[in-house]
Parts: sequence; C-alpha cells; structure tokens
Amino acid sequence: MTSEETSGRTRVVRSFHTRGWVVFVLAIGIATLLVSGIVLFVAPSSSIAKTIKWTAFGLDRHAWINLHNVVAILFSAVAVWHLVYNWRYFSGYLWGTGQLRGGLKRELVMALGVLLVIVGLVAWAVPPVSTLGELSDYFRHTYWK
Repeated sequence: MTSEETSGRTRVVRSFHTRGWVVFVLAIGIATLLVSGIVLFVAPSSSIAKTIKWTAFGLDRHAWINLHNVVAILFSAVAVWHLVYNWRYFSGYLWGTGQLRGGLKRELVMALGVLLVIVGLVAWAVPPVSTLGELSDYFRHTYWK
C-alpha cells in the first residue's frame, strides 16, 4: 500500500485489488470460454482439421482445445477461490441473514432443477440437446469436407 496527499488529506492507495482482479479474470474467462466453445463447436474433426490445415484466428484445433481447457481450469480455480473468499455471503444466501430471512432456498432448488433437466436431456439425447449434438457433428464431419 502507498499513500498520497490530496487536498491536505492522506489517502491510502492499494497497489493491487484482489477482488477486482477476480472479477476481471472471471469476466474475461467466461468470454474466452464462450468464444472457444463456439469455435470448437463448428471446428472440423481432428483428421479433417489436419488434412485441410484448418485454423481459426491463427490457432489450429489442438490449440483451441488447449486454450479452452486451460481457461476452464483457471476459471474454475478462481471461481472456487471466490466462493471460499465470500463464503459468509454465500452461506447467507443459503440460510438467510439480514434482509434475506429464510435464505434463497427456492432459488437454489430451481437452479438445481434446471441443471438436472439439462443433464437428463443430455443423458437421454432428447431435443433440443440432441439437435445441438447433431449440428456439431454436421460441422465436424460434413461441412468441412
């Protein structure tokens, strides 16, 4: 920390804001995952990508997969750190404190329900999820030939 004089008052200036860093890592991480996910969704299969020397924005398929995986690991680690660092607030959402008497249990059940429905749709290959898989297969195996 450093201090600076302004208008006769001393103000403490922090040299690094961890919370701000976390917010930026998560925001840039989700944007990167979105872009790399879209690129990988439409990317050709590995054998076709090698044959036609496919690249997007200067990266080949293997590099996009690596970028997606590394950013996903970084994003997950920072998200877990964020959750641990803010556990007091998070537990307040669950169990209720202050203005949130009773917590947000309905919202938690609803969020889990949505996630379980998506997992079920994927597991049983039910539309619209199966349609997305078929579209990705089309790009991987047919579109790029």
